[in-house]
Amino acid sequence: MSLTTVRNLWRSGILGLAAGHTAIACQQQSMNTDGLNYLTLGRAFWSGDPASAISGIWSPLYGVLAAGAIALVDPPIDWVFPTVQIVNFLIFAVSLLCFERLWSELLGSEGETNSKATPRVSPDGQGAGSGATALWWSIGYGLFLWGGLNLIEIWAVTPDMLVAALVYLAAAAMVRIGAGRGTWRTQAWLGATLGVGYLAKAPLFPLGLVALGLTALTAARLSDGIRRSIPAVVAFALVAGPLVTATSVRAGRPAFSEVGRFTYLKHVNRIPFPHWRDGEVDGVGVPIHLSGKVHADPDAYVWEGPVAGPYPPSTDPDYWTEGLSPTIDLFQQLNEVGNGLAVYFTLFFRTQGPLVGIAALILAGGFLSGVRPRIRQGAWHLTAWAVACFAMYSLVFVTHRYVAPFVLLFWAGLFGTLRSYARHLPTPHLAAAGGLVVLFTGVNILALNVEGATALLGFRPPVEVEARGQFAGSGGAGGTPPAVAAGLLDAGFVTGDDIAYIGNSYTAFWAFLVNARIVGEIWPEEADAFWALPSARREDILAHFRSVGATWIVAGAVPVGETPTGSWTRLGSTGYWGRPLTDEQQNR
Repeated sequence: MSLTTVRNLWRSGILGLAAGHTAIACQQQSMNTDGLNYLTLGRAFWSGDPASAISGIWSPLYGVLAAGAIALVDPPIDWVFPTVQIVNFLIFAVSLLCFERLWSELLGSEGETNSKATPRVSPDGQGAGSGATALWWSIGYGLFLWGGLNLIEIWAVTPDMLVAALVYLAAAAMVRIGAGRGTWRTQAWLGATLGVGYLAKAPLFPLGLVALGLTALTAARLSDGIRRSIPAVVAFALVAGPLVTATSVRAGRPAFSEVGRFTYLKHVNRIPFPHWRDGEVDGVGVPIHLSGKVHADPDAYVWEGPVAGPYPPSTDPDYWTEGLSPTIDLFQQLNEVGNGLAVYFTLFFRTQGPLVGIAALILAGGFLSGVRPRIRQGAWHLTAWAVACFAMYSLVFVTHRYVAPFVLLFWAGLFGTLRSYARHLPTPHLAAAGGLVVLFTGVNILALNVEGATALLGFRPPVEVEARGQFAGSGGAGGTPPAVAAGLLDAGFVTGDDIAYIGNSYTAFWAFLVNARIVGEIWPEEADAFWALPSARREDILAHFRSVGATWIVAGAVPVGETPTGSWTRLGSTGYWGRPLTDEQQNR
């Protein structure tokens, strides 16, 4: 079987699995909280308000692309979220192409310094050694499949798949430059790609600077590396500069993002976001903007301020944490580092055992054959870039999708170095390595198919949904976001009005579909207490919601077996209930 055939089979299998996952996500109306925030910024951009697309927390590129697709297609309400999932699939396909570019550069870099010893294998697999090259491509595709579908998850409405594509593309340029095959155009391409990566996700700004520095170090002399990096630095500055400027103007000081500050406050300092306790927040300051607690037992809150979007604290956490400054506490910091190390341990020692075995086998075979690794001939700077990413996130918060492309780069850099002498492996070693590849990819594919089958049988993908338990209308059958939104519109709600909500406001995905802003809320754990109140007390709370502009209230948390009385209306066939709060709305 030719290498071209092997690669086409891998491509077909990967894209087929991705299409299956996308179909499931479309069927399940898959959405997540972060996704709504990106879409909100993108919708503002395409509505002619690009200034509102600038956020201290959420980077603009992914939201602009996804919301642009929605604006272009103008789908019916039940196809808004599936449209985003189709965009995710297209980004996944692009990321596959970018990964193939990276892997081709890694394979093509072999033998640059010793081309007479071993005939070079062309990227399309023709020529001597095509069987071994097929093995290396299988390793690469297995890595991509596992990282793209298991670590990032194609149905996650986040920019992480887009970031992965840009990281792979930048890494390909880094390998080319490190192998001595780069030109000033390659350097400019590297800088521009890293700049676009920053537009997709803010952490790519510091990581982009690290990549530029590591690439400069691949030169024989540091002075040469610095001189050759000028086109990359210029291109990076030109692409990233406008967003850095806009972010700095918004913050009132030099800044490329506020996401690090907020994430540190939330995950290390453990602030009680979104609602504060008596103003002071555990020694990190006093927030300038506070939610208004208008009732106790049940706790009811209102939000007042200029922030748009379905749920203001989620749309712009930077605004609601203004006045707070992260405090470095050694115990808190060590605790978070420990949490990050636990994630890395799982990634590298529990789920990647076959890869560790492959690497060990290649190393053993090389050393037994009397061959020593030639570090600069490989792609050591990819592994170093990955380690820098791991270190950065470990200080704040680590989750799989954040580091997924860099996990692949870690292995790509390692295998890029190992391949320079893997040709010396005895046949039994090579066969054993191939067996491990088959095992790894086979188990991976089996796991993906089991996951997909369970989703088709009715188990939802891991999206954020309403709190379940004793409450009906919690996002189950008949309670999808489009169904709730359609029921609300049928009941007389006017698109774009403010609203109050009894439920988990972070997962009120229906609010985006009717362009509503939640300005008053009662959380699910307080819902029982609300419904147990005398009618007059409940009306007092609703009056507070009305006073901040809410025209309707929606209840996603209703005790099982109870039917709200009075002006409450069941929203379609869902378990959600709604009620107008103004005379104008009641008379519609």
